[in-house]
Amino acid sequence: MKETTAYSVQSTVRGYRVVDDAGELIACTQFGAARMIAALMNGDLFAVAAGTDSAADECRRALTAALRPMQHAGRPALPTAFPML
Repeated sequence: MKETTAYSVQSTVRGYRVVDDAGELIACTQFGAARMIAALMNGDLFAVAAGTDSAADECRRALTAALRPMQHAGRPALPTAFPML
Protein backbone atom coordinates (compact mmCIF):
# COMPACT_ATOMS: atom_id res chain seq x y z
CA MET A 1 0.00 0.00 0.00
CA LYS A 2 1.33 3.44 -0.90
CA GLU A 3 1.73 6.05 1.79
CA THR A 4 0.53 9.59 1.15
CA THR A 5 3.21 12.22 1.50
CA ALA A 6 2.23 15.69 2.67
CA TYR A 7 4.42 18.67 1.87
CA SER A 8 4.67 21.66 4.18
CA VAL A 9 6.61 24.92 4.58
CA GLN A 10 9.21 25.57 7.27
CA SER A 11 10.93 28.82 8.13
CA THR A 12 14.73 28.98 8.03
CA VAL A 13 17.33 31.68 8.64
CA ARG A 14 17.64 32.34 4.89
CA GLY A 15 13.96 32.11 3.95
CA TYR A 16 11.60 29.16 3.66
CA ARG A 17 11.79 25.59 2.49
CA VAL A 18 9.33 23.00 1.28
CA VAL A 19 9.75 19.75 3.19
CA ASP A 20 8.29 16.27 3.31
CA ASP A 21 8.98 13.35 5.65
CA ALA A 22 12.44 12.81 4.16
CA GLY A 23 13.62 16.42 4.53
CA GLU A 24 14.13 19.58 2.53
CA LEU A 25 13.11 19.61 -1.12
CA ILE A 26 13.15 23.21 -2.39
CA ALA A 27 14.31 26.45 -0.76
CA CYS A 28 12.61 29.81 -1.43
CA THR A 29 13.03 33.36 -0.21
CA GLN A 30 9.29 34.16 -0.17
CA PHE A 31 6.72 32.44 2.03
CA GLY A 32 4.06 32.74 -0.68
CA ALA A 33 6.24 30.95 -3.22
CA ALA A 34 7.11 28.13 -0.81
CA ARG A 35 3.42 27.79 0.09
CA MET A 36 2.54 27.65 -3.62
CA ILE A 37 5.10 24.91 -4.31
CA ALA A 38 3.82 22.88 -1.35
CA ALA A 39 0.26 23.37 -2.61
CA LEU A 40 1.27 22.20 -6.11
CA MET A 41 2.93 19.11 -4.68
CA ASN A 42 -0.08 18.40 -2.43
CA GLY A 43 -2.51 18.91 -5.33
CA ASP A 44 -4.34 21.78 -3.59
CA LEU A 45 -5.51 23.85 -6.57
CA PHE A 46 -7.40 26.39 -4.43
CA ALA A 47 -4.20 27.35 -2.59
CA VAL A 48 -2.35 27.65 -5.90
CA ALA A 49 -5.09 29.87 -7.34
CA ALA A 50 -4.97 32.09 -4.25
CA GLY A 51 -1.27 32.88 -4.82
CA THR A 52 -0.02 36.26 -5.99
CA ASP A 53 1.80 37.02 -9.23
CA SER A 54 5.07 37.69 -7.40
CA ALA A 55 4.75 34.36 -5.56
CA ALA A 56 4.15 32.61 -8.90
CA ASP A 57 7.29 34.23 -10.35
CA GLU A 58 9.40 33.17 -7.37
CA CYS A 59 7.83 29.70 -7.51
CA ARG A 60 8.79 29.35 -11.18
CA ARG A 61 12.37 30.47 -10.47
CA ALA A 62 12.73 28.05 -7.54
CA LEU A 63 11.32 25.11 -9.51
CA THR A 64 13.49 25.93 -12.53
CA ALA A 65 16.59 26.00 -10.33
CA ALA A 66 15.60 22.73 -8.65
CA LEU A 67 14.95 20.94 -11.96
CA ARG A 68 17.97 22.34 -13.85
CA PRO A 69 20.40 19.61 -12.64
CA MET A 70 18.10 17.00 -14.23
CA GLN A 71 18.21 18.74 -17.61
CA HIS A 72 20.94 16.53 -19.05
CA ALA A 73 19.69 13.27 -17.54
CA GLY A 74 17.70 12.32 -20.62
CA ARG A 75 14.24 13.57 -21.43
CA PRO A 76 13.21 16.91 -19.93
CA ALA A 77 11.57 16.78 -16.52
CA LEU A 78 8.60 18.72 -17.91
CA PRO A 79 7.55 18.92 -21.58
CA THR A 80 6.81 22.67 -21.36
CA ALA A 81 8.11 25.42 -19.13
CA PHE A 82 5.49 25.64 -16.35
CA PRO A 83 2.43 26.65 -18.43
CA MET A 84 0.21 27.14 -15.36
CA LEU A 85 2.58 29.61 -13.72
